[in-house]
Parts: sequence; C-alpha cells; structure tokens
Amino acid sequence: MREKWELDHEAFQISDVDVKQQAVELARFFEMTFHFCSSSKTDTPALWTCRRISQLKNIKENFELILDGLFRLARDFPRCMNYVASILINNQDFCSVPIIKKRIERWCRSTIKTHIRHGHDFEVAWSLVVCGVLKIRLNRADLDSDASVPGPTVLALLGLLHEKKLLTTPLSSWPWRATLKKAGVFDQYWLPFYEAVRRGWTS
Repeated sequence: MREKWELDHEAFQISDVDVKQQAVELARFFEMTFHFCSSSKTDTPALWTCRRISQLKNIKENFELILDGLFRLARDFPRCMNYVASILINNQDFCSVPIIKKRIERWCRSTIKTHIRHGHDFEVAWSLVVCGVLKIRLNRADLDSDASVPGPTVLALLGLLHEKKLLTTPLSSWPWRATLKKAGVFDQYWLPFYEAVRRGWTS
C-alpha cells in the first residue's frame, strides 16, 4: 500500500482559476504539508508541494502567500531550496515588485548568513543563484567574511557575483588564493580555480 499522505496529497485540489479560492486552498495545503512531513518523518511531502506549486500558472495575485509557504518549507526542509529558487527565477516579473523583492532580499541574506558559517553549500549556493538572477547586492555583513574559505561551488558563485558588481566585499576577504594554489587544479576546488584564471580574477 502507498502511504496515506501520498493519496491525500495527490487528491488535494488547488484552483488555478479562482484566485480567492486558490488563496484558501494554498494556505490549507501548506499547513497540511507540515502535518504530512511530521507524520511521515520525512521531507518528501515538502518536495511534492514545491513541485505542485511550480506547476500552477495563475499565481500573480497570491504570489506573496506562496512566498510565505515556500520560505517556511525551505527553512524547515533545506532540500526544498532548489525548487524555491527555481520558482523565484521563473517568476522574475512578480519578484521585481519592490515590496516583494525586499522580502526576497531579506530571505536570501538570512539564509546565506545562517548557513555559510556551517559550510552548508547547498543552501548558500542556491541563495547566491537567486541573488545573481534578481540582481540582489550582498555586502560583508551578509557573508560572515571572517570565516574560512567557502566551499568550491560557493566560492565560484561569489566570484561571479563580484564580477557582476553584486558583491561589495572584495574576494580577498577570504584567503582563497593560497587555498587554490595549495589545492591545485585537480583538487575539489577545480571549479573556482578554472573560473578565476579564465575570467582574469588572478593570473
């Protein structure tokens, strides 16, 4: 037998026509998702919910409500980060509204600051991707720059943001040159090594 939460999840309907009905159903759906995750002791219901939300077409009127739910899911179930980032990137027009963009900026900064000090590259990398696409500027306070050199993917993304003038703190805030030189081109830092030389960040 399949899990009961799977059957309930699939049976739940979300209107893609009536925006008022959609708002009620979305709020209930997000709450049900947390119950599903709690009862099943897995984050899979949260991933399913993100996929369902990404398939909705008429979300302009309820986009802020959707952000509330998505940000909660990403906070409590980090594997949702890539889905949340994809939904933001695929709805850039809605994200450009000043009040919504400020919310996204706060979420990105909070997520990065929380996770970068613990070496949680998955969460930080997706937040940086959102910053790059939505042109969100980051500064020294957002990045805990006194920490050790970030992981390779995060370091490469920070370099790209700096190149696009979206990172106000210099890359020298981290001792990355010495780290890359010591690691060499065949180590785990091969990606930022390649990008740094190819893009002229270092010779």
